[in-house]
Amino acid sequence: MRTLPVTGVGDRVRLAGFFARLAVKEHLAPRLHVRPLVAELFLTDNCNLNCISCACWRTVTRRELDGDEWRGVIDQIAALGILKANFTGGEPLLRRDAPELMAYARDAGIRSLHVNTNAILLDDRRLGAVLDAGVRSFNVSVDGPDAAQHDRIRGKAGAFDTTLDALRRLLARREELHMRVRMNYTVMRSTVAALPEIMRLAQRLQHQRQAVAIAHPVVDPTRRTHGDHDGQEDDQRGEELRVSQPVGQFPHRAIAPTRFISLQGPVM
Repeated sequence: MRTLPVTGVGDRVRLAGFFARLAVKEHLAPRLHVRPLVAELFLTDNCNLNCISCACWRTVTRRELDGDEWRGVIDQIAALGILKANFTGGEPLLRRDAPELMAYARDAGIRSLHVNTNAILLDDRRLGAVLDAGVRSFNVSVDGPDAAQHDRIRGKAGAFDTTLDALRRLLARREELHMRVRMNYTVMRSTVAALPEIMRLAQRLQHQRQAVAIAHPVVDPTRRTHGDHDGQEDDQRGEELRVSQPVGQFPHRAIAPTRFISLQGPVM
């Protein structure tokens, strides 16, 4: 198994420039052309949890792309010069061939591989396969500082313990394999007050090193978060809720438009 970083300094510089240009495009120059360097690959729309903040589990999506079709997609994005592939879903590890597709992307020349997962299926065998494929970046969904909140949000008893066990095994190999491991936390009116405790949990898991959690506001859990609309209506509704409704009145609606908030550093 490789222990060196999967991306070189040149790739990191290009990716940093890419995200900087995206910020300029969003805030200053909407007409600015930004050549894509990152691909988001939704391996499946299905999930193995029943989160109140998400709609993926409400229906079963059938006849998704098979392995050959996904390899064709990967060949195309590699030919475009994509530097980073984010494997997501649904829950991407529901696909038995997910590690094979990740390895295929690596062999196609996409050197930076990332996985978003709830980690329920990330046992030792699957974790080994994903790491062997070259993945060195993970976002793990943790929706509460304890089992009571996390399992309630995720809709499955025992999910918190399973996810934290996988997270600890990832963190145990972080230094060895030069990995980036983050916690994803979904902010809703019923969960925003637990943000400080989530930060403390991140700090405890990472042994008092710099703790990073990503707070992801969700607007409407009854609608897909990708692929079926432009997000404009949801963003506007989220803004209205944020400015006009007290915390707790809409327990499963967002407190802000869909944006990522990075929280890091010590929490006293």
